Amino acid sequence: MLEAEKADQYKENCIKKYDENVERYIFTYDKDYEGYPGNQKRFDIIRDLIRRHSPQRVLYIGCGACVPMALLIKEFGCEMFGIDFSKKMVEQGRKVLKEHGLNPELVQIGDIENMDTLPDGVFDFVIAVGVFTHLYDDNKAMSNLNKKLKNGGILVVEFRNELFSCYSFNTFSYDFILNTLLAGVDLPQEFGMKVDHFFKERFGILADEKIAPKSTYLKNGIIKKFHNPLNICEVIERWNFCWKENYFYHFHVLPPQFETVNPDLFKKLSLYIEDPTNWRGHIMASAFVSEAEKIQNI
Repeated sequence: MLEAEKADQYKENCIKKYDENVERYIFTYDKDYEGYPGNQKRFDIIRDLIRRHSPQRVLYIGCGACVPMALLIKEFGCEMFGIDFSKKMVEQGRKVLKEHGLNPELVQIGDIENMDTLPDGVFDFVIAVGVFTHLYDDNKAMSNLNKKLKNGGILVVEFRNELFSCYSFNTFSYDFILNTLLAGVDLPQEFGMKVDHFFKERFGILADEKIAPKSTYLKNGIIKKFHNPLNICEVIERWNFCWKENYFYHFHVLPPQFETVNPDLFKKLSLYIEDPTNWRGHIMASAFVSEAEKIQNI
């Protein structure tokens, strides 16, 4: 398991990474972007939810360089404030807002886990994307989100899909099956070794490689945590939100290894099945957005 005392270092590592990838982040929204348009698909989900709920005051947490934020403000005319923990992202975000004729001060440096860095007042719509995958503990963030939403307000949160590990056929699959799906199952030593060998062989893992429980949550000193769409309502409803729906995005028509075989075909077929409400998203999509409603103050 992750060590709580290392959480601050993990966050610093994450901030550094985002500081170094500002231009790449912006390019993922460009019409000429050649990779899979995962961020664009996520944006489409958020835009549809804003259109459906017509919020007046919106908080966008993890707004990055403000490309989607600027587009949403111009399309819907709502009052929107953004925060991001990356200084470089915020600097670029202010440039983007200014280019769109918007107030650059609408975005500020902030941290979802630090209430003092969040904008004043309450909101009727809160977005949090690219955030919960990097948190050591969801509780502080969910508590702050609860305080920032008025009763009846809408929460839109993005998560990495833990169940996609069933379809990725790699180290993530091994970790999920052996250390999460079979957690608490006491296999006799000899039988357990056969099970271990079975999955390592099929997922291309060396026989002597040790994979500790949840070790795939850490990569290059950065937390990259998954959430299960089948029980995400438990995480959300613990903080007096009423979970409403999950919307899946970044579909993979086949396990990721096939993308290198024929990138263009892989992208074409994946986009063909991309559908945020299709049941296949539980397994074939690498991420999802949860919609919830604030039901009362706590």
